[in-house]
Formats: sequence, C-alpha cells, structure tokens
Amino acid sequence: MLLEAAHICKRFGARPPVLTDVTFGLEAGEFVSVIGPSGAGKTTLFRILNGTLPCDSGEVCIGGQPFSRARGRKKRAVQKRIGTIYQDFALVEPVTCRQNVLNACLPDMPLPAALLGLFSRAQTAEAERLLARVGLADKCGEPVCSLSGGQKQRVAIAGVIAMQPRIIVLDEPTAMLDPQGRAEVIGTITKLCRENGMTVVLITHHMDECVGADRLIVMSNGHIVADGTPKDVFADVALMDREGLSVPATVRLIHELRDAGWALPEDELDVEDCADELSDFIKRIENG
Repeated sequence: MLLEAAHICKRFGARPPVLTDVTFGLEAGEFVSVIGPSGAGKTTLFRILNGTLPCDSGEVCIGGQPFSRARGRKKRAVQKRIGTIYQDFALVEPVTCRQNVLNACLPDMPLPAALLGLFSRAQTAEAERLLARVGLADKCGEPVCSLSGGQKQRVAIAGVIAMQPRIIVLDEPTAMLDPQGRAEVIGTITKLCRENGMTVVLITHHMDECVGADRLIVMSNGHIVADGTPKDVFADVALMDREGLSVPATVRLIHELRDAGWALPEDELDVEDCADELSDFIKRIENG
C-alpha cells in the first residue's frame, strides 16, 4: 500500500468534527477521486494528506512511513513524496513556462546557484521534456500570463512532476476553468496515471471528471459513505441523490431508460460509449 489513511479525525475548536474515522488506502499507480457535497470534509482531508494540516488522531503513512504528526526534516522528507496541485495555479505569471517548471528544482539546489537561478542544461532539458509530457512542448518560452487557464494548470502539473513525487494530490484543479480547460487538465491527469504510472488523488465536485478513475470515494459530513468503482458508486442513484450529488448525464439517462424497460447495460459512463450503446440498441429494435 503506497498511502494509508487510518482512522483520521479532525475538528476545529468546539464545532462538530470535520472528519470522523476516515480510513482508506491507495495502491501505487491508482487513480482515486474524492467527491462529496460542500462541507463534507474534502479540503480538510486534502490538507492532511499533503501535510499542511495535522490530524487530531489517526495516522497517514506514505510507503509505510507515518508523517501526519512528524516534524522538521523528517516531515519534509516525506512531504517531498507528495505533489500538490491547487485550483489557483500557484505560478509566477510574468516568466516563462520553462522557468516555472525549473523553479521546482530550487529547493534541492546549492544556495548560490538557487539565488542566482543558475540551472544546468540537463535541468533545462528536463523541464522542456516535462512540458512536452503535458502537451505544452510549443509553449516552453511563452510567458505563463499568455496562456489559457487549462494550459496554466498543465504547467503547474509539469512543475509538480519535476519534484518526482510518488503521489499527486489535486484539490478542485478545474474549479476556475472553462469546459475546454477542464477537459485538458483531466485528460493530462488521466494520461499521467495510465501511461506513466503516476498515483493520483483527485478531489472534485464535477462528477464527469471521476468517470476515468479506478475508485470513487464519497464523503458526507466528515465520513466516507461509499468507496468503489465509478460504475458501482454511480449506479447507486439513490445514494447520490440523498447526498445532493449529480450523477453523470449518461448514467442518469441509462438508469431512467432501464426503469422504463429498456434492456441497457449500467456501465456505460463515457459519453461516446453511451452514444454507441444507444445507437446499437435502437438498430436492434429497428431490425426486429
């Protein structure tokens, strides 16, 4: 198990607990999405997973090493294994995409070189390679301020990859993006996971962004109320409705058609697959 969160609890002052006995594990190369209504505890869990907020009880382990209450050098060593992506990009916009990715190298460089920004040819080549991995090979020398929102978030992802984390944790990374930008970012995340074995925890409120995940964790009032494949979780439409969460339009359409007596499968989550299945079904009806 690459990441283990065991019996995590957190409260702020005298208010009700924000997290209560949250327990789950994450295998290397797994893509897990965390969803839930506002106030479910998703962002608090995100901060505990990336080490910026201690839990009151319980433990988080990365590669078997506990770190939720570690301090100093030991904590920083474990935190380096976790890459964090926020919704606000966290980039230096006047400088180039290449420079923003190179900035990720600064903490590990000798102080004089870091202060002067003296990067090696190998570091520069690696930054350009990482930008190519996120589909921005032609933007290396462009200032970040000239990019779209989706492109900026992909630069942020390249910068995090440059730190060579074992896990990337993303908190609502598409919250400030238009549909095209959202599609670009989710496509990049999915590709990194599937083709490069990156381990991903995606916290989102967009249900369609979860379709490609291996697992879906649903949170409500600080508890995990469901943990399974997107197919299994989205099939429980009653649970999703109870928690005030919308299921992908394809799932609801097929669910309603099945209730009306249409013999359709329940596992077509992707829009294209759903359209193909409906087209085939209609043809079967027309052909008798």
